[in-house]
Amino acid sequence: DLLLSRRDAEAFTQRHEALLDRDHHAADEGLFRSCFARLRLSPLPVEVMGGLQVRHDGAWRDVVVADSTTAECGDHVFPVPSLREQVRLFELFGRDKDLDKARRLRRYLREHASHAV
Repeated sequence: DLLLSRRDAEAFTQRHEALLDRDHHAADEGLFRSCFARLRLSPLPVEVMGGLQVRHDGAWRDVVVADSTTAECGDHVFPVPSLREQVRLFELFGRDKDLDKARRLRRYLREHASHAV
């Protein structure tokens, strides 16, 4: 998943228009809204969300990554939410699958507390 600004998501999907999966639609549209696109990339599809918002306590809230680190993929370096930030985001999303991911990440963080994450 790529979390981008609306402007960057639109530019990204325009640049990669030939890879768009036009038959796929975002799930949980009542919970999330964004400038959404799914691209067919190998080995996994990539979902682009521009200006992502989540419905929380009856109101739409912007999803903002408050703490990030970096990950390398080939010659590229990308910002990614820190593990603690991922826990916060999964809990904000609140779906069963997200809460399960948050629990597993919290357990991982407890088990690896002696290592800086």
